[in-house]
Amino acid sequence: MEPLKLRRRRFMGLLSGALAGGWAAGLQAEERYGKWEPVDRAEVAEEFMVRMKEEFAGRARRLKEMTGNAPEMLLPFIDSRESTEQKDVKAWKEFREGKMNDGMTTRWIDKALKELEANRKKLAAAEKPAASAWQKKYRDNPPQPVVPEVLQAFIYEMDVQANQLGVIMDNSFSMTQYLPAVRAEIKSRFALAKFVEVNSCYLKTANERWGPQGEWYYTVPPEHRNLFEPDWWLKEIPRQDLHFHMIGWQRDTYAAMQAMAENMDIDAIYWFCDFDDTIEPRAIRNLEALLTKNNVRLYVHTVKSKPPAALAMVIKNSGGSVTRAVPKLEKPPATPPPPAPVK
Repeated sequence: MEPLKLRRRRFMGLLSGALAGGWAAGLQAEERYGKWEPVDRAEVAEEFMVRMKEEFAGRARRLKEMTGNAPEMLLPFIDSRESTEQKDVKAWKEFREGKMNDGMTTRWIDKALKELEANRKKLAAAEKPAASAWQKKYRDNPPQPVVPEVLQAFIYEMDVQANQLGVIMDNSFSMTQYLPAVRAEIKSRFALAKFVEVNSCYLKTANERWGPQGEWYYTVPPEHRNLFEPDWWLKEIPRQDLHFHMIGWQRDTYAAMQAMAENMDIDAIYWFCDFDDTIEPRAIRNLEALLTKNNVRLYVHTVKSKPPAALAMVIKNSGGSVTRAVPKLEKPPATPPPPAPVK
């Protein structure tokens, strides 16, 4: 069976270009309340478990360095994923392969989420005094970021200028084939560029009633900032519909732009996309305010459609530009012909 991400990319590829605003809202509701197979829910849940465990370890390490102490991360259930005990190996195998029914899958995921939330609360409580200690320690001499020199280069015939370039790549099904070539081209000119991938090129402002917003998902916090402040991290582990939240975050282009502009010291964004998805007028207005407030230029590389006129104006006013170019794909080496038979 192909991975969930590839199956859903293929599904979204079939729908792309056909979704109007109301349809997009319908799809969002369908992702939440529609039928998800246990194997798909398991894949998304385990991806979340791994991510949060790694994040918690980094936060605990910083606490230890700052205060000399950090709460112990107790994740016995999630850690049993890597157990060699036969009962654990068998149970996790059944979970991953979707052999548990819906009810058992829900209980399995809920147990992991409950464990994560308990540890998140311990970290948040310890980080509160650590944030004040950090402010006191660096009040007179705050850490300074390492600012790369301003670079200017032509990428796919577009003149790009940046101190710190952030790259947002649409990794939907129709775009995946281009990503290695585009990534290599950008890195050859901006070696310190920061890359994130989004599973769409939807541009819409998230509705808070659907749950936690997605900018945290894409944020890589700069080490010179006070990382004990709560704004960097997910405020609460979702206890219901985790699959819906994960898919929403992974498709949230605006959240990726917000993370780069507000949280990651990015002064220019390179957006690689095809404009096959919905671009909401309200999101364009919000994007203009976001770029202006944070003095960020937006460069857009599309392989297919042009941006809407309103978005094109926002791009121009930010100091960026647009290019339309299909990256050349590397051809596999030709198979040499078989040797001629000896007569």
